[in-house]
Amino acid sequence: MSRPKVIFELTQPGTWLEIGDRDIGSKIEGFISSIASSFYGANAALWLFEDAYDTPTTSTSPTEREAENQRRREIQDRLRTEHGYTDAVYDQADLLLKREQWQEGKIPREIEGAFTFLHAHSFLYKLDEIGRFLNVLAEAEGVPENARRAAMRFDTELSQVREIRNSAAHTEDRVRGLGPRNKPIPYQPVEHYGISAPGGVSVISSLYNQTLNYTVADGHLVGIDVTPETLAHVQSIIQELLNALAWRGSARHYPS
Repeated sequence: MSRPKVIFELTQPGTWLEIGDRDIGSKIEGFISSIASSFYGANAALWLFEDAYDTPTTSTSPTEREAENQRRREIQDRLRTEHGYTDAVYDQADLLLKREQWQEGKIPREIEGAFTFLHAHSFLYKLDEIGRFLNVLAEAEGVPENARRAAMRFDTELSQVREIRNSAAHTEDRVRGLGPRNKPIPYQPVEHYGISAPGGVSVISSLYNQTLNYTVADGHLVGIDVTPETLAHVQSIIQELLNALAWRGSARHYPS
């Protein structure tokens, strides 16, 4: 049974910003629209992650294994008839059996196991998009100080998003133990996320429960929870930003 789908709401207090320069106002409204789009992308990624996380790994019953073995023997017999008794018959039979199963809808283990990680990273990347838009908005002309402070909350309270995203985007360096500018990573002791490594360790794309974690550039193991609680935190930052801006016209409620 799948868990309930949480829909995160946002309220824009008006239709247009009360900023003297209309061009500046339009640019800020564009940033806000992009932030909302990324936010609901993160909401969608969370749903997909939870569905994949809650789906049990496919197992084969004894009856299914026997049927599989029987089909393998049939393929081997056919190949021997066509090509004679060679060592290649066994490998070829396994390959043909796998292809038959794929055509029937069986998902390979490597692909089945990738879904959860793909959706966890989609969640991470959407959060990073939000953080980047908020950074630009905090520096934009015409944004009042209290709105700037709201926008800057993301970097202060969710700084691990950027750190993890950077490692996720540069795994070719992290697997070699390298950080920015090809400098060696100074690994730090780890005693969390199910790992005990007093001398530090390189962790690339690990899931511990619902926490996606990476070793980041300063050598610490850092995680982001792929959970409704994380998205609720982001929601509070965006809503504070919206409330801090001056609006006119009718309020807008998201999602539509």
